[in-house]
Amino acid sequence: MTSGSDRALDFLEDWSEYYSELVFEEANIKFTPHYVYWQCDKCESSFVDNDCYGNGKYCAMEPSDHKITGRQIIDEDLRQKCLYTNIKEVEGSLEKWFQYIERVHSECYGSVNEDCSFNAHKHLGLDFDDTQQCVRDSFSQPENKWSASSVRNSFIEEELKHWQKWGSNVYPALVINKKLYRGQIEPVSVLNAVCAAFKEPPMACLATLGLAKPTDLTP
Repeated sequence: MTSGSDRALDFLEDWSEYYSELVFEEANIKFTPHYVYWQCDKCESSFVDNDCYGNGKYCAMEPSDHKITGRQIIDEDLRQKCLYTNIKEVEGSLEKWFQYIERVHSECYGSVNEDCSFNAHKHLGLDFDDTQQCVRDSFSQPENKWSASSVRNSFIEEELKHWQKWGSNVYPALVINKKLYRGQIEPVSVLNAVCAAFKEPPMACLATLGLAKPTDLTP
């Protein structure tokens, strides 16, 4: 996915409810967001300056309305990745991460800039400075060197490897149990696919799989 994709943010906002139900039942489920980047070292300098870091090594596609640049999308992708990692490690739950996605999406749609992110951090009681420091730490050089060909980013390098191994030619996309999901990117369809992957489906899956008896259902 990319933080500049309304479709991806729409899905995450709606999927959080189903994910929470599965987690509540202690289902054996793990959710990890991954982000899309391109290399374009032969692109025009104007594109590289607005939409890339590393002199074209790490790029994001600017939306057609030009409300946000590729660099701003990369910045937000990294903030979301940092938040995911930190929230998971500290709280052991992704509830706050999904709340953050919902907040920035409802406020800024697919044009999430630094101000929008700051306001969401403040609203949810998250430390914006910690997140920004995590973003800076992911680069191998100081911020004034992020345009240089020599700069590397640890998060983006891992995401590029993941996309090369599991990604598709389109995004957003989903991988379930190391298999590319081919259905519609909407919550109920994805829930069906996730539930079908369990050897012993949790209660939250029984109705969608057609395994629940009438007496099992709450009237």
